[in-house]
Amino acid sequence: MIQLRSFFSSKFNWVILYPLLFVSCYAVLYFAGLIKSLPFQEELLRWDADWYYSIFKNGYVADEGKQNNLAFFPLFPFLWKIIGDHIYVILGINILLSILGGVIIQKLTDASNRQMLLLFSAAPILFCFLPYSEALFFFFSALLLFCLNKDKLLLACIFLFFACLSRSITMVFLPVIIFTEILCAPSSRKGLINVLTLGGTAVLGLLSVLLIQKNYTGKLFGFFDAQSTWSHYFKWPHFPLSTWDGVRILWLDGGALILGLFCVVLGLVLLKRRLSEKSVTIPDRATIFSVGYLGAIVLVVLFFNGYDENNRTTIYSLCRYFFATPFFFVAALKCKSLIVFNKQNATTAGSAIIFVSCIAMGLFGGLEGYGAFTPNSFQTILYFFVLAISTLPWLFTEQVSKHKLLFLSVLAINIGIQTILYSQFLRGYWVG
Repeated sequence: MIQLRSFFSSKFNWVILYPLLFVSCYAVLYFAGLIKSLPFQEELLRWDADWYYSIFKNGYVADEGKQNNLAFFPLFPFLWKIIGDHIYVILGINILLSILGGVIIQKLTDASNRQMLLLFSAAPILFCFLPYSEALFFFFSALLLFCLNKDKLLLACIFLFFACLSRSITMVFLPVIIFTEILCAPSSRKGLINVLTLGGTAVLGLLSVLLIQKNYTGKLFGFFDAQSTWSHYFKWPHFPLSTWDGVRILWLDGGALILGLFCVVLGLVLLKRRLSEKSVTIPDRATIFSVGYLGAIVLVVLFFNGYDENNRTTIYSLCRYFFATPFFFVAALKCKSLIVFNKQNATTAGSAIIFVSCIAMGLFGGLEGYGAFTPNSFQTILYFFVLAISTLPWLFTEQVSKHKLLFLSVLAINIGIQTILYSQFLRGYWVG
């Protein structure tokens, strides 16, 4: 009994508990008949997973004027090629990499066991357990953040390079690197060296991908042509916003949008303080980089995603670009020093929730065209109010984790939603 109690109080028991909770929840729902899919190969190769599989099987193929696999980066499918056509092996590697990335983030942030369980229960983390590149990106980005905090520039460059081989992220990282050095560099000279070194590494990662794709297709800039077929090029956002599959997914992308805009505002406040005050306390480099990434990814999606059939900017996939990353983990765990919450400002917090709900309704134009919901109805107000409420556990992970009943309630709801969405992915539904 003492040994069992010791295990459950261990700081790293989430490494075992989280997979156990996820599998147990999935099994219970499956045998209860509430979900009907199991992760067989055909079910796992949905959406982007099928594009990665095509690279693994046939390499890059340029299909002029049509969506093709040049839009996807090579690190994950090349790893798959090394392993061979064993989907459960690559799935196991993805799970292992994401767990290892979590351990690195826990070492970096000194997060508690409960906080790690809470963060891994975020619904879009499920993409780390699919044949997607999310797990590789998570792992190398976690190592990048760890090395940035330890001021290990060479190692940071190595891990940055591999992160840029796993996902089209160079154009997001470049402004984030500049933002981080403005705030954190001890001197202008040191900041310039870091910008040139890290920025050059990110560009080198992109150039390496272009050269790999050229080796297959003969086209050096085939990636950019492919992006245009997916409507990923600069355009001014059209409001109200939209996302794929209405209210079923809107809360995920909408939650990422709300938190991302919060990071944009937070980043601007930090910049103002840094530039206007001689002496100001700035969070560590990993925290600043994470806040910068989360703000930047929201702006990139707003300005580089396509329009839907009603000519509205769609922010589909924002949730996994945002939540399924170590940047979300670090920002949630280490920004607590910038956010004060107590009984005295509870009224302010409540007012902020209502304000955020109104902003979300305005950005999405209510729920017009989303099933049975109608604009300005009580259902619409309730939906966006609950959406705003659902973002709070990520802003106050420490407070939630300290209250056992609240923690268990949030964790149970999150893992339940996560398993249901995983099942829906296996059935071919879009889940982000």
